[in-house]
Amino acid sequence: MKIIAAAQQKGGVGKTNTIFHLAFSLSENGYRVGVIDVDPQANASYSLQKFASAVNASSFFFDANLTVDNLNVKSGEIILFKSTPELIDVEAEKVSEVGETFAKNVSKLTSVVDILLIDTAPSLGVKMTSALYVSDITYTPLDMEVFGINGLDLMLTTIRNVQKANPKLNFLGVIPSKINSRNPRQVANHNELAKAYPDLIAPLVISERTSIGDALHYGIPVWKVKKTSARAAGKEMKAFAAYVIENIES
Repeated sequence: MKIIAAAQQKGGVGKTNTIFHLAFSLSENGYRVGVIDVDPQANASYSLQKFASAVNASSFFFDANLTVDNLNVKSGEIILFKSTPELIDVEAEKVSEVGETFAKNVSKLTSVVDILLIDTAPSLGVKMTSALYVSDITYTPLDMEVFGINGLDLMLTTIRNVQKANPKLNFLGVIPSKINSRNPRQVANHNELAKAYPDLIAPLVISERTSIGDALHYGIPVWKVKKTSARAAGKEMKAFAAYVIENIES
């Protein structure tokens, strides 16, 4: 089992969008895919609700006797461990305690899924740290607005710190997300970041498109949205997924 986490302390940058579409792309490639939504906002849980299991995400933190042996996921299927309000309580706990429980419970999914995706909360807290600690791969979606850019160094520092405890964690880089190609400020910011972090900015772009909102609302990948504007979005999302899958299989 490979574990992939989307990590970004700023909200609204496209974490759920990337996890959502990565889940569909992986399933279409024949993988058994699990998604743990540890964000109390539960956006991934809404968009993937038709795949929800009876096991909630909070159980991975609090239930030392969690059983997943009864879960049956076939090749090409997705299973969701949905977000519930109890996730808010995780931040009041010690990461050394609930983080250990989380790691042990996640390891139980080895026989259930091939790829486990984790949608993290937009905060540098216990939930994100726990997710990064168990992950093999992580990436950071980033919009091209000043607040997200200003917080990038802090996010990168957090990932480097976790890598000291989890040396297998592979950082795929920053995923330029929600970019409006007609906005000169955003285009300039993207170009400047690519120059400042040439080894960290992924060679792809996910644009801001209304068809993405349609996909998340209706629970279908954007390449299945019947709109002309969805074609370009579909190509971008498949390029992102291919970038991640290449690193999984390499």
